[in-house]
Amino acid sequence: MDIKETTNKIRSHLDYLLKHESQHLKILEQIKTSLDLIKHKRITNEIVTIRSSVNSIETIQKKFIQGLKVCLQNGDINYNQFLDPFKLLISRQIEISNYVGKISKLLKNLKPEKSDTLDSKSLNSFKLQEPTTWITQTVENIKTLVLLLDTDSPHYLELQRIYKRLLEESLNSNNSIEDKTTNDSNRLIMHSLVVELTSKTNSRKLRYLFLFKDVLICAKLKFTMGSRQRILHDNSSMGESRFRRKRSGKLSASSYELEIKWFIPMEEMSLLSNSRVGSDDRGRLQNQKNLDELKGTVRNLRQTMSRSSEDKHSSKNTSKLTSLSKLEGKLVLETPQLILPVADKCGHIHNILLSTERERTHWRSALEQLLDKPPQITDKFYSARRPTPEKLSTDYFSSISRSRSSSIGDISERLKKYKHMVKLNRVGLSIIDKDEPITGYIKATVHGIDGLNEKNSYHVRIEVDSYGQYEEVACTRVLQQSNPRWEQSFDLEVDGAWTICFILYIHQEMLAELEVFLDLETLKNNSQIDANILTNENPPRDLTFSVSLEYVDQVNLNKNRRSEIRGNLFGRHLAELVRVPNDINNDECTIKYKSEVFIPRFVIACVEEIERRGLLAVGIYRVCGSNDNIKALKSEFDESCTLAIQRLPLVELPVITSLLKQFFQHLPESLIDHTTTIALLQAVGEFILLHKFIPSGDKIIKLLCIIYFGHFTPIEANF
Repeated sequence: MDIKETTNKIRSHLDYLLKHESQHLKILEQIKTSLDLIKHKRITNEIVTIRSSVNSIETIQKKFIQGLKVCLQNGDINYNQFLDPFKLLISRQIEISNYVGKISKLLKNLKPEKSDTLDSKSLNSFKLQEPTTWITQTVENIKTLVLLLDTDSPHYLELQRIYKRLLEESLNSNNSIEDKTTNDSNRLIMHSLVVELTSKTNSRKLRYLFLFKDVLICAKLKFTMGSRQRILHDNSSMGESRFRRKRSGKLSASSYELEIKWFIPMEEMSLLSNSRVGSDDRGRLQNQKNLDELKGTVRNLRQTMSRSSEDKHSSKNTSKLTSLSKLEGKLVLETPQLILPVADKCGHIHNILLSTERERTHWRSALEQLLDKPPQITDKFYSARRPTPEKLSTDYFSSISRSRSSSIGDISERLKKYKHMVKLNRVGLSIIDKDEPITGYIKATVHGIDGLNEKNSYHVRIEVDSYGQYEEVACTRVLQQSNPRWEQSFDLEVDGAWTICFILYIHQEMLAELEVFLDLETLKNNSQIDANILTNENPPRDLTFSVSLEYVDQVNLNKNRRSEIRGNLFGRHLAELVRVPNDINNDECTIKYKSEVFIPRFVIACVEEIERRGLLAVGIYRVCGSNDNIKALKSEFDESCTLAIQRLPLVELPVITSLLKQFFQHLPESLIDHTTTIALLQAVGEFILLHKFIPSGDKIIKLLCIIYFGHFTPIEANF
């Protein structure tokens, strides 16, 4: 199909949409007339609420029709604002869903009087329920437009994303219409790819988790007969092109089935306390070290195969592709380390593994809202290895009573409706979102946030998705100020990523998050993003999050990256542990953060981690950490300071503080020498002298003096 023919078909479809959607405005007017005819004092407030929903739908509908007219007048499918009217459909779909819920309740509770024939006629007609058909009509219309649009079009990916969102809203709305007696129990709340840690064998299994209002369902991705062999054959025949298409190539929905492994009705569920794989710091550090080695193996094998230009279809190359697929599968299973344990009424515990704290927070919050009760308290260091085998079972049939077994068929039918939402790549191991993931290096800069008017302890964590799972890759310093400005940059290595997420924390509590879809053309322009986000508070606040993203060539990255100090960290002079550029300007140094230049990275990382978690712990410097854990962490820093810093969130605070104290104890020179000690004592003496002249009741002046002396340091005068 040539461009001209495609353009004509799209214009024809838009013309059809314009005529069809214009009729909806007339129907909305008829609905408002029908509502005005209903005269029943008991439901006056309900009618006012429904009429408000109709007005909202009408406002969006008028904007949508006007946008379609502009698209037709422009006449070019490459028109920049081509997608603007279609973005409105998501809001309209949500408003229609709300309207459907309200009108269904009205029709159920209101019985028309025999004497009021006009009211009876309007209520018994389908006019009030007419918008319910628009939901599926909209999905089909956008689907047709997606099929007509060329995949190379700049609007294709965004329109595909709009279609996916409309499809989800359509499913939720259909469930709402089908079963109003269960209070929308079939509505899908959350769904994602997860890993389950089985109890009997302590093995990891890839699962897909669905959370509905009435039940939590864990399903297995089961390949149909012959589909796995076809996948391996296709991957082998792709050769080098497999590296460019392996994540974007969709796995046909007919190639796999969703097989229920277990499910727990919400009234029978208990939510246990969070935990982590590994019972101690050494175990957690070893798990992370093994994971880093596995990532390195996958990366090296992929680079080796991408460099080989000959014999792409040889048996040796085919063997490498098979090995790479197995390593990628193992990486998907081994990455999650955070446990979200759930239990049923019989005490059977299921350990759901997630990759990041943000994901676990989202799942826990959703479950707690549905449970509407606090979680049960269990051992803080609960390990998946501890439960006795007889209390755990991975076979869901063994724990289902006769009263529940009748609902297995209903749940299976429910999953069939949502099967198309699970879009797997050709490896069959990760969720796909759009056609071109990003692989390489991204320079991410966190500038700051406006709208945080109160002074508090803020920091930002950065997560990147890969293989369908998010992974925390960087963390800013902790700033104790209002409207914090970090101006920190990070060189992030990403592998098949579609999204980067910036999460704002107050201490250890998540406050807000910003998700940015990665696009190679946008990344090459080093664009700054000033996004408006809402906090998760009640009521939410408006914030402005400023970040920059840039795609960095690996050669330039290696030139700009400072060489890492390796070897023994303890017992060395401070001058050997910092890298001060020779051409540094004294004026520039007052602007830059001095800690990044004159203080060892080890000290900065430890202090920032202590500030992040310190207020939630007791006796962090008084309580001593385990000697074995301290030695393990020290070895990590001696081997690679960069990797050790990334693993600090896995370590208990007393271990970090103990290692920090040992670092200062082993310094060959005094941190505060004789001259500095005299100056410090003089400053303390001046403060004590000033304190004597201040009236004892004037606490405000004393506080100002403490703040002044606490922030004034000689280094500010020297630089």
